[in-house]
Amino acid sequence: FLRAIEVHGDEAAVLVLGAVHFLTGQCFDMMRIVDAAHKKGILVGIDAAHAVGNVPLHFHDWNVDFACWCTYKYLNGGPGNIGGLFVHARHDKSSAPSAGLADAAAPLRGWWGHRRENRFSLHRTFDASAGAASFQLSNPCVMAMMSLAPSLRLTAKVGMSQLRSKSLYLTRYMEHLIDLKLKHAVEIITPRDPMQRGCQLSIRIRPGTLCREKCKPKSQAYACGNDLHNDADFVQRLLLDDGIMCDNRPPDILRLAPVPLYNSYEDVW
Repeated sequence: FLRAIEVHGDEAAVLVLGAVHFLTGQCFDMMRIVDAAHKKGILVGIDAAHAVGNVPLHFHDWNVDFACWCTYKYLNGGPGNIGGLFVHARHDKSSAPSAGLADAAAPLRGWWGHRRENRFSLHRTFDASAGAASFQLSNPCVMAMMSLAPSLRLTAKVGMSQLRSKSLYLTRYMEHLIDLKLKHAVEIITPRDPMQRGCQLSIRIRPGTLCREKCKPKSQAYACGNDLHNDADFVQRLLLDDGIMCDNRPPDILRLAPVPLYNSYEDVW
């Protein structure tokens, strides 16, 4: 990213990237990337879908301009739940009128983004709330919030520093077991440096290592526009037969994530 910013920075206005790479699980140095982009006059937006609830995030201190995320992954909200949004305070219209990102969001002016004090006064004009709140559209689904709230409370009670501490040990333990028992069959493509990853390890199945004749998965494959007979899908279904939930990316990559909030060392073993 740093090289791309240096070479193409004068041609770009906005940089949007994931804090944690969805495929490899690599966690990027956001502070360095944001600093390099800002020196070229580029706004930076972060997709934190695979990062929120997984690694500590300090968007304000990193000077990230805006960020968004879902809540159905590490925040355990379930599919279809609400998303989250961060907009840096320097873009708040009330404190920096000339730099308000809220002005750029005219098509998304929902009634919940209107200032609460006069939300029901039937104005013809949009009076934006302060900060990221101005981007709200409408009230969230109550049932979705009921499934998300307990997880958020538990995550807040434990704290991200504690979760991150356990995550480093838990993922390192899984990495050790893979190296010990499966090095001949798989390759870890996630960075080995614990500071460059979250809890996820992505592994690539080495060609010709599966003995399909000796075992047949009972779990059904699911079609996602890919060949159902690929190695990753085959191994995922074998693991699912043993009660192990993971994810595959055809043709040969499995994504494994021991989540510190609810997974144990025994689970990894």
